Amino acid sequence: MLSATGRGKFSAYIARPKTPAGPVLIALQEIVGVNKFIRGIANEYTARGYLASAPDLFWRRAPDIQSDPGNTEKFARAIALIQKAEE
Repeated sequence: MLSATGRGKFSAYIARPKTPAGPVLIALQEIVGVNKFIRGIANEYTARGYLASAPDLFWRRAPDIQSDPGNTEKFARAIALIQKAEE
């Protein structure tokens, strides 16, 4: 996907239903990125007929980051990314 500014590309997890019902859901990542938990949420909605997308909001600073809140080191990195986003 191309960013709205045209200054780069970012990825997004896309979950497509077997039988499209029409509605689209956008799942926004938590501080830990588009990890297994967020993909699972998207998949749950897909099972209900929604097309679900989870865009990578950290694509400029750390593309495709997938942190684990249970991993202290990875979680600290996620905190640092959020703090830089506020600058």
